[in-house]
Amino acid sequence: MRPCSLLACFVAIIGCTNDAPRPTAAPSASAAERWVSLSPGITETIAALGGAASLVAVSDYCARPAAVCTKPRVGHALRPDLEAIAALRPDLIVYEQTQQGPGTDLSRLARVEVLPWLSLEEITGSIERLGQRLGRTDAADALLRRMRAVLGRAPNPAGPEVLMLLGYSQGSGTFWFVKPESLHGHLVPAAGGRPPAAVVGWSGPPKLTAEDLVRIDPEWIVVLSQGDEDGRLDTIRRLSPLRAVKQDRLRRLTGPGVLSTGPTLVDYVAPLAAALKESPSP
Repeated sequence: MRPCSLLACFVAIIGCTNDAPRPTAAPSASAAERWVSLSPGITETIAALGGAASLVAVSDYCARPAAVCTKPRVGHALRPDLEAIAALRPDLIVYEQTQQGPGTDLSRLARVEVLPWLSLEEITGSIERLGQRLGRTDAADALLRRMRAVLGRAPNPAGPEVLMLLGYSQGSGTFWFVKPESLHGHLVPAAGGRPPAAVVGWSGPPKLTAEDLVRIDPEWIVVLSQGDEDGRLDTIRRLSPLRAVKQDRLRRLTGPGVLSTGPTLVDYVAPLAAALKESPSP
């Protein structure tokens, strides 16, 4: 994965919101409206709602669905290509609300919709809003029912304790983990598990030193990865005091959409649940 792409995933998954005001009510889109999406999760959601025809451009990091992501690429929410966007004369520019927003005023080019897109509650509210704008409320309702049914489950107090890791900083020797309150954090209870108590309600950047990881000593450690090979597993295996290492409870959840903040994410609940049911070493 390219460095900036990983940064964009970090922003979406580990939780960096700002204090920008929530968008106000707006009319639904007409069939002739031209949209630019600067966030992969939003692009994926618009397509899932049947609104792909409204998109005239997508972000550099859009990957799903493939047919939609052949459209012109115009940068991303952190660094939009203003000239390319202006040339397309869009009616609406939409992207996720994050701490690192565009360094320029995109409202000079078109109407702007900044959607909260971090927690499950925020994302489902934003999906409802997209459905209204696209005039596809029935499709939005169906998608919301699916996401809430799969990702809205409470942690199982008797389930396996699972810590999900996203990245490793070799320079500082710290591990990035997935906050339980984030969208990806809902994968664990959806798969029948529970997060370690030590990271519930974590304040500040979701980073752990090797000493922190050993102290928390989760029953299972799951690394999210888009590729087949991942050096992070070897880094973790070197922490021999970890029971997840000693008892073979270290797994990698992988796939092209595993870092998605769109509807694709629900497809990874079943693989995670299957991994947690594997019989580890005693």
